[in-house]
Amino acid sequence: MAVHYLGDNGPDGMCMGTAATVEKIGFFGATPVVKPTVVAPTTTATTATNEAAIVALEAALVSLGLIVTS
Repeated sequence: MAVHYLGDNGPDGMCMGTAATVEKIGFFGATPVVKPTVVAPTTTATTATNEAAIVALEAALVSLGLIVTS
């Protein structure tokens, strides 16, 4: 099976999903989704706020298909 490349070797790079709330992207066969939003804690870091931030990041990565959790 041949490999297909998305880029054209342009010096400025490549952009996918130019509209964060309209264009959807999915990786590794995941259902495409709009850009996930993760809000950083605005309070003093505690174990609970750190855990909440990690859970939010994990959910965003899973929704894109970039990681799998078990």
